[in-house]
Amino acid sequence: MSPGDLMRAIIPVLPPSESTTVRSGYLVGERNPGELECGPSEFFSMFDMDNDGKISFEEYNFIRTLITTSLESFVATFKMFDRNGDGIIDLAEFKKVMQLMREKNKEKIVRSGSYLPTRRSLDSSENNKLLKYLFGSDGKRVLQYQDFIQFLEELHNEILRLEFAHYDCKQLGSIPAQDFGSSIIASASMSYIRRYLTRVDALAEEPMFKNVRISFEDFNQFSKLRKQRKLLALSAYAVNGIHGLSKEDFQWAASKVCQVELSDAAVDVIFFIFDKNGDGKLSLAEFLGVQDLREITGVDPLQTGVMHIFRCMWNCAKENCG
Repeated sequence: MSPGDLMRAIIPVLPPSESTTVRSGYLVGERNPGELECGPSEFFSMFDMDNDGKISFEEYNFIRTLITTSLESFVATFKMFDRNGDGIIDLAEFKKVMQLMREKNKEKIVRSGSYLPTRRSLDSSENNKLLKYLFGSDGKRVLQYQDFIQFLEELHNEILRLEFAHYDCKQLGSIPAQDFGSSIIASASMSYIRRYLTRVDALAEEPMFKNVRISFEDFNQFSKLRKQRKLLALSAYAVNGIHGLSKEDFQWAASKVCQVELSDAAVDVIFFIFDKNGDGKLSLAEFLGVQDLREITGVDPLQTGVMHIFRCMWNCAKENCG
């Protein structure tokens, strides 16, 4: 698969509004509808040793584990195998780290209904170009802790760039407000996705959003906010925002607490989708629930992640008010 195919296999995306192509690929007997292009990837080309531009099945499983595992989990496991504290591990130790991460993600993958790779496909690394990139063609190079963290950050950034490029099909360096909305709600549960899609479609008809476009910087800042959603929930609780958060309070919490700077246009899109009562207040429970599903693949957000924290705060607030 191509890097763009890899991104679409891991990240839920919707068809870009400025493209006439609704899906990539075609079945036997179908007319070729064209391809959903994300453009070339300089990041993945670094370890494309045979220059075929493709990612193998084994590499897909490898990357999926890296993407769906939190940085904190990798850091803790990495340090567990770094017994002498020198900040390096070898290939054999790294495979043990990956196996532990896959076991941790196993339940999530099963619950999400995704394909669960066999042990053979997970351990087959003879042709894994990423492992050769990290440990050398002979597998004898050691991996520095800081180098691995940097690699993970670059991988996440590249997946985000490919997601943005998916919506920026005209390569303008910006995407319509509707597509920004699509990226926000694409992970919503099937119980609510139709309602959110209706709101996103309405963005295209709303005069105030007619000429609004979202830059990659805004797209990137929102991604950072999604990863800081626990802090956002806690700051909302501090200002009694669990009953609804104003735009002013939302931007203040994002900037001062989460260190994220969102443009007014990006905030307007978020509130248009998640202000379900039309009272100018963000429905924080719905907003955080959708973001949890994006970050926690295949897990009930009511039982894990920030929504578990939010529900506890909600119950506490009701008891105090009572």
